[in-house]
Amino acid sequence: MDYQKYIQNMLTYNALNQTDFSKYQQEDELIDALIQISNQKREIQLDNNRILQECLVPLEKDASLITPEIAEELRLFWRGLRISDSTEYMDRGVSHRINLILKEYYTLIEDWEGVLRQVFLIFYFEMILNDHSIPNPSKQDYSLAEFLISKFDSFTPDGINHLTSYVASLSYHSGDPDGALERFDYFLNYLEKHSLSLEDPRVKNSGAYFYALIDVLNHTLTVLNSGRQLSPYDTERFASVYHRLQQALRDPDYKYQQANAILRCMETSYLLGEIPLYVLLSRLNHTAKEGMTKFFADDDTYHFLYSAVYINYLNKYAKCDSRTKYRHCEAVMNHVLKVYSTLSKSADTFYITSYCAEFIHAASECMGFDRLKDFVLKMTVYADKALYLHTIMVKKIGKVLLTEILHTDPHFLDGVCEMSEDYIASHPMELQDVWNQCAMFHDIGKYYCIDYVSNSSRNLTDEEFRVIKDHPDNFDRFFAKSSGPIFDCIRACARFHHVWYNGKGGYPATAESTPNKPFVDILSIADSIDAATDIIGRPYTAGKTLDMLIEEFDTFRNTRYSAFVVDVLKRQHVKDSIQQLIHVERKHLNYQVYSVIKHPQN
Repeated sequence: MDYQKYIQNMLTYNALNQTDFSKYQQEDELIDALIQISNQKREIQLDNNRILQECLVPLEKDASLITPEIAEELRLFWRGLRISDSTEYMDRGVSHRINLILKEYYTLIEDWEGVLRQVFLIFYFEMILNDHSIPNPSKQDYSLAEFLISKFDSFTPDGINHLTSYVASLSYHSGDPDGALERFDYFLNYLEKHSLSLEDPRVKNSGAYFYALIDVLNHTLTVLNSGRQLSPYDTERFASVYHRLQQALRDPDYKYQQANAILRCMETSYLLGEIPLYVLLSRLNHTAKEGMTKFFADDDTYHFLYSAVYINYLNKYAKCDSRTKYRHCEAVMNHVLKVYSTLSKSADTFYITSYCAEFIHAASECMGFDRLKDFVLKMTVYADKALYLHTIMVKKIGKVLLTEILHTDPHFLDGVCEMSEDYIASHPMELQDVWNQCAMFHDIGKYYCIDYVSNSSRNLTDEEFRVIKDHPDNFDRFFAKSSGPIFDCIRACARFHHVWYNGKGGYPATAESTPNKPFVDILSIADSIDAATDIIGRPYTAGKTLDMLIEEFDTFRNTRYSAFVVDVLKRQHVKDSIQQLIHVERKHLNYQVYSVIKHPQN
C-alpha cells in the first residue's frame, strides 16, 4: 500500500498553497511560477488518483480482502493525514473513506469497540459534509446504538467512555431540532440503566453529558426561534437542561465547548424571561471583547464569528431602529476585514469561510445587498484568490458577448431586469452595470465549499461533488431578504448558471422560469470558457483552446447552451477579443491579485 507516497504528495501540495509570491517582481516571473505550481498540482492529482485506485477502491468494494496487516496500514494512512493531534486533516475526504472501510472490517471480525471508534470518526467527517450543505434534517437511526449498547458488558473502560459519548452525540447528529428533549432522555436512561452517574469519570471525563446538554439547548432554541411554542411540560424540561448546563459551567474542570455553552445559556436566559434583551446583548458584547467566546482557544482569528452572532441576535430580538443595527454591522465589517486580511495561509478554510458566510447572512438582514456587495467582494480576495480571479474573468468574457448583443441584437435582452428593448437600447451602460454584478456574484455560494472547490489534489468523491453542486442554492443562504429587479437578476444568474439551456439537465434540478434568462445564457457560456481555458490558477484539467470549446458548444446548442449566444461567440471579432482576455488579460489579473496589490479593481 503506497500510502506514504500519498501523504508526501499532500505535504507537497499544501506547501505549494503557501508559496510566497512577493519575491516575484516581474509579471512573467510570477505567471511562470503560477503555471509551474498548477502543473505540479496536476501531477499530484494524477498520482493521488492512481494511489487511491490501487489502495482504497478494491477494499471499498470488498472489505473481506482486508487482513490485519492491511488494517494496520489503513490506520497508519489515516494517522498520517492528521495534522498533529487536532481535528484538522490534510485530506478529510480520504480520511472519511479509510474509516468507512475500517468500520466494515471491524464489523466482519466482530470487533465492536473497533466499530465504535470508526463510527465516531465517520460522524465527524459526515458532520463536516453536512455543514457545507444546505440543511436537510434527517432523524438518526438508533438501531446501531441499540446494537452497540447490547454489547456493553464486552467493552473495556475506554470503550465504555466512547460508547457513552456516542449515545450522547445522537442528539446532535440527528440533525433534527424536533425531539431533542426526547433524545436527551434516551441518553439519561442509558446512564441509569448501566449505573453510570453524572460524576462517574467515564461520563465526566468524556464530556458526553456536557455535549448532550449543549445539543439539547441548540436544537430547542432552533424550534423556539422558528416561532413555534413548547408545551408547558417541555418548557419545564428545557429550563431544567439549561440550569444543569449553568451548573456545569461552574465546574472548574469544565472545558468542553465552553464558548458554545456560554452563548446558548445567554440566549436561553433571555427566552425564559430571566434577563431583558439589553442584558443579553451587553453580556454577549462583553464576552466577545474579552475573548471568552472562542471555539478554538489558541487561535483568535475565529473570534469574529461572535460578532456575527451578535448581529443575528439584534435581527431576531432587538426593537432598535435600523440605523442602530446598521452602525453595528459597519463596525463589525471593518473588524472582520482586518482579521481576515491577516489570516495565516495555513488556516482552516472550512471554518473561516463558513463563519464569514454566517456573518454576511446576518448582516444582510439589516443592511441589504447593495451595502454589502463591496464588502463581500473584498472578502472573496482573501477567501480564495482563484475564485476571485474566476469571477473577474467571467465578467470580462461575458461583457464582450453582452456588448456585441447590445450593438447588434438588443431584442435578445428584452425583459432582463424588467427593462424593455427600447429602454436597453437607450441605456446600455445601465444594463452592463447589472451584468458586472451578476458575474461577480454568480459563484458566491462557493463560500460554503471553498475547501472542496479549491482542492485539486485528487478527484472529488461523490459526496464532495454533491456539496459543490449546492453552491447555486447557497446564494439564498447569504441574501435571504433582499429584493428588487436588479437583485432578482443577480439571483437568477447565481441560481441557474449551471442549469442547461433547455432545463433538462444541470443543477439545481428545479430551475424556475425567469425573464433574466438571457443573462443566465451568457453567464453559462462565459463561465465555461474561463473554467476550461485557465491553466494558471485552476489546475483541474490540462486546459482547452477556445476553438475546442466552440465545437463543444455547437454540439450542445439549444440543449446545454443557447444557440444564439454560441453564434455570437463564433463571430471572428468576438472570438479575437475573448482570445485576448484568456491569453493576455488573465496574466495581468493574476499578477495584480498575487503580487503586492491587495485590492484589485473589479
